[in-house]
Amino acid sequence: MSEASIIIYASQLNSLKEAARYAAAREGGMGAAVLCQNGNIHSGTYLQGRTAASTVHAEAAAIISSLLQGDNAFIALALFSMRPSRSAPLAPCGACLQFLSEHAMNPELCIVTSSMASLPAWDQTSLRELFPRPWRGWA
Repeated sequence: MSEASIIIYASQLNSLKEAARYAAAREGGMGAAVLCQNGNIHSGTYLQGRTAASTVHAEAAAIISSLLQGDNAFIALALFSMRPSRSAPLAPCGACLQFLSEHAMNPELCIVTSSMASLPAWDQTSLRELFPRPWRGWA
């Protein structure tokens, strides 16, 4: 199936959003969920470490959870923040965008984001729109 022919159904998107909201409520205040081509949804939550190097962002946690279960064909990612005071649209940080570009292998990955402040609205974009030129190494 080509990337252009992938259809995300409203019910799948709603389930993905709910998984991200649930993950955010569990711990850390930030949750993510990834929808795989086979319909599986894997979630992850922000895990604060004592240093930046030991902190795991929710997007990375969701991707890692998916990969550990053998799912690696990603078609959508939802990101949700429990913090009510977000004035700008929520977006993955640069490190997470690079991580997504390396592991999602799909520049058209649909990314939906929201927060407590912006519900019920969700912003929708793509990995390509947020990160048009990922780093590909020194080759």
